[in-house]
Amino acid sequence: MKKVFILIMAAAMLFGSACTKEIKEEVIIIPEQPVNENLVQGGTVTVSMRKPDTFNPLATGYESCRELFYLFYDGLFTLDEDFNVQKNLVSEYYISDDSLNVRITVKSGINFADGSTLTGYDVKYTVDYLRYKGGSFSGCVKNIKSIEVVGAREVAIELYNPEANFAAMLTFPIIKDGAPDKMDAPNGTGQFICRRENIGYTSLLCEKNSAYHLGRPYIDEIKVLYMNTDIKAETSFLSGETDVYINSDIDDGDSADKGFKVYKGKSNRFEFMGFNSAGNLFSDESARRAVYAACRKASLADEFSEVETIALTPVNPAAYFYTFEAEEADTGEVSDILTRNGWKMSGTGVFEKDGKSLKFSIIVNGDDSLRVGIANYLSHWLLNYGIFADVEILSYSNYKERLTSGNYDAFMGGCTIGNAANLSFLIGSGGSANVFGYSGGVMDMRIAALAAAKGENLTSEVKKFGKAMAESAPLVGIYFKTTEVVTKKNVVIPKISPTGVYVATYLWFLV
Repeated sequence: MKKVFILIMAAAMLFGSACTKEIKEEVIIIPEQPVNENLVQGGTVTVSMRKPDTFNPLATGYESCRELFYLFYDGLFTLDEDFNVQKNLVSEYYISDDSLNVRITVKSGINFADGSTLTGYDVKYTVDYLRYKGGSFSGCVKNIKSIEVVGAREVAIELYNPEANFAAMLTFPIIKDGAPDKMDAPNGTGQFICRRENIGYTSLLCEKNSAYHLGRPYIDEIKVLYMNTDIKAETSFLSGETDVYINSDIDDGDSADKGFKVYKGKSNRFEFMGFNSAGNLFSDESARRAVYAACRKASLADEFSEVETIALTPVNPAAYFYTFEAEEADTGEVSDILTRNGWKMSGTGVFEKDGKSLKFSIIVNGDDSLRVGIANYLSHWLLNYGIFADVEILSYSNYKERLTSGNYDAFMGGCTIGNAANLSFLIGSGGSANVFGYSGGVMDMRIAALAAAKGENLTSEVKKFGKAMAESAPLVGIYFKTTEVVTKKNVVIPKISPTGVYVATYLWFLV
C-alpha cells in the first residue's frame, strides 16, 4: 500500500502524490545524545526540498520548505515524544490561574544570523504576522486576543478563551522584527546559517552555527538540493545523491538491503472521514452515530500497515494526557442506534427512514492511494451493518471544488492537530478547518473544557470528550500518521520531535 504525506492545516488543504520505494526497513532506537565511539565530528549531509519561494518560514507555500527551515529558525517551545512542552528560546514562562494570560521571557544573548539580538519585539512581530497575514501556522495564534512587549525580552499575551497548554501552540519559527514576506536568505536563530553567497540556482549550502544556544551541531554542513517533484526527490535519494528522505514508502518485502536505516517518530497528523453535517443525510445525528459505531469495529490496523494505532478521536494517543477510555466510549450497536431513531431495514438490506435510504458517497482525492484504499475498505465493511457507501475517486481539483461547494456526503481527509488540547478549529462551531459544517453546543462545551483543563483534570476531560464524540459523531477518526525518515547507514538521527524532523538536527551525527 502506498503512503503519501498529505495534510490539511488548520485553515488550508494541501495535497501531494504517492510514490513507491524498494527499501529494506531497519528501525533504529538509540539514546538522545550521541554516545557512539565511532561518532564523526563534522562532515556533510545532503538533503532535498522544493526550490524556496521565500526564506520566510511563515510565508512559504511549500511544505518541504516549512519542514527544512527549522534548520535556520527556532520556535519558542518544542515538543518531546510524549508531546510535553519543552522550552527552546524561552527562559521563563508563566500562565495565570484562569489560563487567560501568559508571560514569556526569551533567553538572553541569542542572535539572529545577521548578528542582531533576539528580543520580545521579534516575538510580537512574529505573532502579529500570523494574526494579520495568515499562513500555515496561523491556527496556532487564533486564540490570541492581544500581545504586548513589556520588557526588552518579555511579552504578555491575553487569550480569548482559557487554554492551559497554550505553550504547546508556540512551536512555529520566530522571525526578526520587520522581516518581509519575500526573503532572499534565511535570518533566524537556528542550528545552521546559510549565507547569501552559498545560495545557488539549484542548491544551497548551510554551515553549522557554532554559537547555537542548545550546543554546537555535530555535523559541519547541510547541503540542500532543490527537487521540485516527489519522484525526483525519491530518485535522487535511491541513486545516492541525497542522504535523507522524509515520509517515504517503506517496502521490506523481497527487496535487497539497500544500506538504509529507517527512523520513526510520532506526529500530530490526523486522518479521518468527515461528514457533511449540513447535508440532507448527515444532518441526522443518528446516521452519523451509526456510521461512527460501525467504523470503530473495522479492522483497519490489520488491513493497512500504515495504520499502526486506530484513533477515533482527534486526541493523539501519543500525548501524555491521552487515555484509551476516550476511544472506548459506548456507542451502542449500530442496529439499536438506527431503530431507536426511526430507521428500518428494507428488503434491499439497507436501512431506510422517511423515504430515504442510508446510502451515501465518500469522495477522496485519487492522488492519495492510501486514503482510496481505506475508503474502499470502509465501503465494504459498512455493508455488514445495512449501510451503503459508494466511493468517488476524484482529481485534486474536483475534490477541492466538491468540498468547497458542499456538494458531497462524506470525504476522506486529514489535518494537523494543534499541539495543545484545543480542537475548536476542527470540530468547534465555526472552526477554521470545520469544512463539514458541524455545529453542536455540547461538543463546543466539551472542547472548551478540554482546552482549559490542567493536571489530572485533563485526563478526565479527555474521557468526557471521547464520550461526546461517540454521541454526536462530527467525524470518524481513523489514525495518526507516523513520521518516517530514511537515511544512509552512516547518518544517525538520535530523535525526531513531533514539531518537525529537522528541529533537532544539531544532534545528528555521522559514523
